Amino acid sequence: MQINDRQVQLANVGILGRQSFKAVSLENGLDGQIKAGTWLLGSEFMANVSSTANYVFSWTPRPGVQISTSLPRSKVQTITEEYTPEHPSPEIQFIFTKNWLNTSPQDENSYVGGARCYSEEELLQPNLFLEGNNDLIIVRVYLSASDQVMPKP
Repeated sequence: MQINDRQVQLANVGILGRQSFKAVSLENGLDGQIKAGTWLLGSEFMANVSSTANYVFSWTPRPGVQISTSLPRSKVQTITEEYTPEHPSPEIQFIFTKNWLNTSPQDENSYVGGARCYSEEELLQPNLFLEGNNDLIIVRVYLSASDQVMPKP
């Protein structure tokens, strides 16, 4: 692996490996477009609208930092496991394509030694690397069985 690989640059951002999370909520919304127009004596109306459902995770990439990230439900996988001293609470893990992790970004302006380096400001914003990233394959959520039990009404 080269020093300019994305994985090396993102090592301290908090999006690699398992991170603890505090809360998760469901966010429903609409996604799509509506177009309308007129031409001479005719008019046209087109709509393409669908509902969306995202999970909003409140998680901790580093001590003292809490981030809220909205991700599609289709990318979330829940894994049931017992908590251990090494993993004592609910955790989240972002899984990226190996190609994305092991290559340097080439489409930006800040280069050092021929390879792109992320700025300090970018490295402080984990959502830049998560939301809308097609190289984010899946989000694993690790919970104990007791955390998955629905409360009684």
